[in-house]
Amino acid sequence: MSMARFAELSLASFLESHRDEKNLWLFVHIPKTAGSSLSAEISRQLAPYRNIHIDSSEKGVEHAVQVQNAVDRFIAECSTRSFRSASGHINSSHVDQIRAAVPAAKTFTFLRHPVKRLISDFRYQRTPLHPPYKDFIERFPTIESYVMSEISQNRTYQTLVRDATVPLQEGIDQIANGYTFVGTLEMYPMSFNILFRLFGLELMPEDHKRATPKTEHNAVEETPELRNRILAVNSLDMALYRHFADMLRARRDQWIEMRKGQRVPQAPAVAAAGG
Repeated sequence: MSMARFAELSLASFLESHRDEKNLWLFVHIPKTAGSSLSAEISRQLAPYRNIHIDSSEKGVEHAVQVQNAVDRFIAECSTRSFRSASGHINSSHVDQIRAAVPAAKTFTFLRHPVKRLISDFRYQRTPLHPPYKDFIERFPTIESYVMSEISQNRTYQTLVRDATVPLQEGIDQIANGYTFVGTLEMYPMSFNILFRLFGLELMPEDHKRATPKTEHNAVEETPELRNRILAVNSLDMALYRHFADMLRARRDQWIEMRKGQRVPQAPAVAAAGG
């Protein structure tokens, strides 16, 4: 069962054949895609939940090692406890490890337009909400310097595809076949509702997300020049985003018809930082 079937089936058939009210749902949280708010709602509605997060007490340990340690702890815990949901800033390698330990696990993720996501990511990392923000400001004094750094480029593609050097279509196919659902922030109400229907729940989100605070260090003007520069070095992310956004748009009318006459409750307001 995968997102690849989303384009082949009617929305009603996709929901019916992919609904799972029993097993683990794993959220691959790409930074700055409203994932903090979504994770908070999932933790309430789909318990028991686990946030796969690094241990801040691991001083002097490389970040990638900290994340792997967090994944290892989660896998070990899964041997004695059945989770209904989990989320984390993890990549495809970690997903494969978790699936090997929990074969019935379903995975999902949310995308955001690459220009908006990168600017939001830059702004967030220049605030105290991001503990090493002073180092980040020193390393990337301008938005342009961040855009041109390899660590910012095609970050979504690199997170979701097993080998970021594979051709675009192969990468898209990997995601479509490996993920049960891929939503977008720009179609958040529809994506949220479809996702929760897959959980066996009928909910709509409350539009209450706390934006990254404005500071003297993180003001960014989205000019045409900046937008073009971001798109020029994030072609894989843009193609990926466009592919799955088009899939959702193709089912929007069916989703609207599905909701007509229904009183779908709203999720409680979530005041989650980061997004």
